[in-house]
Amino acid sequence: MNIIVEEEYGYKYYMWKSPFSNNQDLINWWNEINPNTIHEIVFPSGRDTGPDLYQSAFGGRWSLRDVEDIHGQGINWMHIHTPEDSYLEIDGGRYFMKMENNNEHSTSS
Repeated sequence: MNIIVEEEYGYKYYMWKSPFSNNQDLINWWNEINPNTIHEIVFPSGRDTGPDLYQSAFGGRWSLRDVEDIHGQGINWMHIHTPEDSYLEIDGGRYFMKMENNNEHSTSS
């Protein structure tokens, strides 16, 4: 299943061919991510972000894309930046990171 991934509000875009075969498995995976993982991946110490970093952390196949090349290639969307504003948008719902002391996590819109 393809997911368009936006890193840091348009800093980079990726196409992620995820290892998940259905939406519920993807949502369950998202709900189990440790928020610290997002921070470590988006702001890695001593190196740049890129497909190899995401691929080793999240699995599947990642490819860097230009914003013009991503439209129509995936119906699912993920925004990754900080744990507080990262979300998965899939199947009409928007799922935020589960954060301690945050009642807005994993809500569907």
